[in-house]
This record gives sequence, C-alpha cells and structure tokens, in this order.
Amino acid sequence: DAELDALLGSLADLLTPADRQRLIAFAADARHWWQQEFGCEHDSCRLLGQDNIRRYLPVVALRIRMHILDTLPDMLIRILAARTAGCRIVVGFPQGVLTTLHARLERSTSLWGGSIEFVEESDDELIAVMAAGGTDRVRYAAPDRAPAAILAAVRDSGIHIARNPVLAHARIELLRVLREQSISFDYHRYGNLGLRGGENRQIGPQC
Repeated sequence: DAELDALLGSLADLLTPADRQRLIAFAADARHWWQQEFGCEHDSCRLLGQDNIRRYLPVVALRIRMHILDTLPDMLIRILAARTAGCRIVVGFPQGVLTTLHARLERSTSLWGGSIEFVEESDDELIAVMAAGGTDRVRYAAPDRAPAAILAAVRDSGIHIARNPVLAHARIELLRVLREQSISFDYHRYGNLGLRGGENRQIGPQC
C-alpha cells in the first residue's frame, strides 16, 4: 500500500480520477489473484500415490517496453503486475522519448530498491540484450507496438514477446509475467504409501 500510494501520489497530476481508481482496483485485484491462485501451489487431482502440482513462477528477468503511444495507466498496470509477481523489472524507453516521464517513474518507485530499473535504449540495443540472454521476456502494450526487427530477432532465441493488449483484469494480466509449471511426483514405493497412507486421496484420476 505504501508503494502504491507513493507511485500514484507522485504522478497525481498526470492521472485522472478514473485512471487512479482503475489502478487502485487493479492492484487490489492483483493481490486477490496472487493470494488465491498464482502465489500458491495447487493439486486438483489429489491422486493416490502421486502429487500433481501446478504452480506459477515469476519471469525472472522481465523487460517492459514503453512506446510513445502507450497511455500512462497501461504503463503502470504492466509495472504493477510484474511487481506483484516478484519479477526483476527493467523498464525500457526508446531513446529521446518520454524522458520526463521516465525520470518521474524512477523517482516514484524509489521504495522498490533494486527490483526495478529504468533504461533508455534503442531497438538495436534491446536486440543486443536479447542476443546476450539478458532478458527472459519482453512485454509490449499492444500487438502493433513491437517492431518487426524485434520479432525477427527472437525467432531462434525462445524469448517470448508478449504483445497482448493491457487488461485491468489481473487474473489475465498476471499471466503475462508468469511461467506455469507442472510437477508430477510419485510418493509411493511399489504401492507402499508410507507416512502418507492416511491422506484423503482419489483412487483414480478425477481432474
């Protein structure tokens, strides 16, 4: 709450009351879905003798790429989603664009410490970062914001370019900054369940 208050307070003159309410609602929604879904492990099957865990991990090195056509709420929603998930965030601005906003965002997130960084970089510099393995995912605000050169550069790298429109529904937006992981673990030994034999489990798959 202190971080959100500081962020919105420092940008108050740039946000309409509707923008501010949208961001507060998104932050609350993100917290809800993190507590209920993304921040905990799930085993929907509860299969006898086997754990089937579904969990979500933050994109370790996330680059949020800004564009001259991005709105301030769309910038902030991406940042708040990544902050909720615990990503290491680098916010990239094109050279010579939005430099005043860049500086204000940097000041307004001073409480976040080293978990967020703001850099001015060209598309060529971003391509070099991706080629060196310096980022795991790049998040744009819309499909038309990612240049063809960026898309061409990741054809063989495995780096995901997230270009879905920014949504104020955190259940969806958080997926852009997370990786889903599924783990199956057989805890029986030739049918012997050991200390876990008393657990309430399904005899067959029910998921």
